[in-house]
Amino acid sequence: MIVLALFIPGLAVTLALFPKPGQIKWAERIGLSLVFGIIPQLILYFLTKNLRVPVTTTTSQLSILLITAAGIIIWRWRQSRGG
Repeated sequence: MIVLALFIPGLAVTLALFPKPGQIKWAERIGLSLVFGIIPQLILYFLTKNLRVPVTTTTSQLSILLITAAGIIIWRWRQSRGG
């Protein structure tokens, strides 16, 4: 379950960065997805240190949801423009 919480937002970010099929190999996409999957936690850390947003289950889930949604929206937008 934790791997999915890391993988899914990372996959959305890699799709937003590399929207065309074949731009990168699937092995590279999976590796980058795991690396980019920590972005929600980094953003939550930034918000905690600078804006005193508490780290709770709700804020963690919201950060994962927002990054995933943003990645998918950007991916779909870039696909509609032709990449």
